[in-house]
This record gives sequence, C-alpha cells and structure tokens, in this order.
Amino acid sequence: MHQHDYIQQILSRYGYENCQPSATPLPPGFHAGPEDEHVGGSPTRPFESPATTLGELGFLRWTREDVLFAIHVLATALHSWTPKHDRGLARLLRYLKGTAKNRRAYSKAERFHLDTAWADCSFGSELHHETQGRAKSRSGILLTINGAVVLAVSTRTTCTPISTAEGEAHALALCVRNIIPYRFTLAALRRDATTGPPTLIYDDNNAVIQTLRRRVISGRMRHVRVALSFILRAIELGHVSVRFCPSSRQLADFLTKSLGKIAFGAAMARIRGLPAESRLLTA
Repeated sequence: MHQHDYIQQILSRYGYENCQPSATPLPPGFHAGPEDEHVGGSPTRPFESPATTLGELGFLRWTREDVLFAIHVLATALHSWTPKHDRGLARLLRYLKGTAKNRRAYSKAERFHLDTAWADCSFGSELHHETQGRAKSRSGILLTINGAVVLAVSTRTTCTPISTAEGEAHALALCVRNIIPYRFTLAALRRDATTGPPTLIYDDNNAVIQTLRRRVISGRMRHVRVALSFILRAIELGHVSVRFCPSSRQLADFLTKSLGKIAFGAAMARIRGLPAESRLLTA
C-alpha cells in the first residue's frame, strides 16, 4: 500500500515538487516549544494555513508511520504558530519528497497472527508550545502482523506521569488495549475459536518488566496499579507477553521523539526490511 500520488499532489500544491529531500521528517530533538534553537534555515515562504496542510498530511497515517510524530508535534503548536514551525513543516514536506514511493508491503500467508508489538514513552520530552519549562510525555506503539506494520500510534500521554516507569506503564497499557481487538478480529476472520499464541510486546523499562514478572505491584508502583493490573490480566489470559529490549533496539522510539539521521534510518530499515544504508538520504 502506498500514497505516492497523494503525496505528489500535496507537494505540488505547496510548491515543493522540486525541493531538496531531507533525511528525517524533523531535526533531531525538535519540539513544539517556544525555543528557536533546533531548526536552521527558513522555508521559501510561510504557510498560509498550517492547519489545512497538517490536516491533509494526516491522511498519510494509514501507510506512513514514519511521519506520525512530526505531524502530531507540529499540530500541537497550531495556536501559537511561529517561523520555527514553518521551518519544521517545510522540512517534513522535503522528507516526503525523498520518500514519496515508500509503502507498506503485505505478503500472502496461510495464517495471520498479531505477532509482535513495541511500546515506548518519552518522559517529559513534549515541551509546551507556549510556556517555556512545561512538559508532557508522549507514548508510541507499533503493532505488526506477520512482520508487517498494521498500526502505529504517536500520542501525548493522557495522564501526567511523574516517573519514567509510570509513563512506560501507561504506554504498555495503551498497546495492550489496541492489541486485544486486533486479536479477536483476526480470530474471527480465521474462524478460529482461539486467538492464537500471545502477542509479544517489547518494552525498554526494567522497573515495569520486573513488576510484571513478579506479578506483585509494590507500594512504590501503586500510582499505576490500575494500568499494571490490566496488563497482568491480559498476560494471564494469554493475550500478550512482555519482554525487555534495550533502548537502542526499541523500534517505537521514532514515534516518541525526533531522532537523528542514523538512528531514524536504522529504524526505518528494520521496519521495511531494507539495508540501513539504502534509507539514508542526503539532508
């Protein structure tokens, strides 16, 4: 599945059909905050209606998980739009110019199974778009069927985590909430009475993993007891299993923060099964 023609229409509408491609959707460390230190250069002209442009780009979420974070972060700044955000949006269009032919590939299989998922949270990295010093956290999840991405989510954490463990627990709960309907839908399509083996979720927070392994929620984790209890119940019912992975191997990382060219290219290579060097474009 691809949206090449739709991307070309957007690029032509805003005069970016012949622009220089960018290697990443946003500069490393980009955020919606008022600081203007991360984005250099300037677009050809300011965007007259950034809300309209981002709304059009939002339809890419069905095939382009690589631009989800950029679209969502820029959308949080619509009420306090500055030249910094114009430059960020221009860079996103330049990235789409170089990757317009990217697509999701699904192969034929006798049995479809929601096999692997990733859950991640960037604690306090979502800086407030108007007030310096205020921050929120962002959750990212990635679900795959037979190794192909079927769902990618990048969203602000609905609550306010006060620790990295709490943020990761809520991201993991969000992942489980999305996994369960997929499992029952696939079982119905297979006309199977069971939902199959557990979906393996990778998470990079040791505190949460150890709590789930012990199956005992300590007093220090009582503020996320409901989320952890929900995850534990899903584990007991055989819907999911949770395994630790190093942060360097956390595939959902690009959904929670703006990565550099090498890290972002490596993540896209893992998703699309391509050699890492083939995903690195000239910035």
